[in-house]
Amino acid sequence: MGYVDGQIAEIQLDPSSGLTAWVQCPESAIPPAGRYLAAWSLEDPDAPLAVPLFLQQRGSGGFLTAPSLPASFRPGCALRLRGPLGTGFDLQRIAGRPGTQRSAVRRLALAALDASAARLLPLLDLALEQGAAVALFCDGPLPAIPTAVEIYPTGELAEGLRWADFLALDLPALRLPGLRELLGLSKDEQLPCPAQALVLPPAMPCMGVGACGVCAVPARRGVKLACSQGPVFDLHELDW
Repeated sequence: MGYVDGQIAEIQLDPSSGLTAWVQCPESAIPPAGRYLAAWSLEDPDAPLAVPLFLQQRGSGGFLTAPSLPASFRPGCALRLRGPLGTGFDLQRIAGRPGTQRSAVRRLALAALDASAARLLPLLDLALEQGAAVALFCDGPLPAIPTAVEIYPTGELAEGLRWADFLALDLPALRLPGLRELLGLSKDEQLPCPAQALVLPPAMPCMGVGACGVCAVPARRGVKLACSQGPVFDLHELDW
């Protein structure tokens, strides 16, 4: 996979969880919802690791990243980018339902269990364009959201799950053990609808190479690597 050049056009402060940036880059490099770019600052050659950049909003000639960015990223900073990497959200996918026909999502539940819902926001426009009803479950501050989207605290997610025909989650890997209780499911109870989750481990050092194993996520059969096999997974494949 090749590299492309980019540049930070503007830095913004997200009220919930830190810095975001407008990144200028080729259209082909803009990551879809849930996928990411590996980014290196060319002005900080001593930085040993790349930074994962997720899409929050598309723009003309680039995109707004989801938070948060390192303080060393400044306006005008030149970037070396690789990607898009990993797997993203697929609203047409029927997760864990063999033999089920694909169908458009009509009632989409989005749930941000991290400090920010930014990585889920690209799904809003896609779902609304398809004529779907959308409910967003989040406890943190939000940017301007279309009035067609209903907003609830995450404590009401169990009720929303029974309404939805597709669930998209964003959560830290450390939140997986308590997810079943949050969703209001008993130990052996199945999800009532297909679900995908963007699961972020504390770090993804090798950025898609899958060699270091630091980003391992517990799965029903062993582990899965967030950097290459994720970070978006069908929820039924994970151990939670």
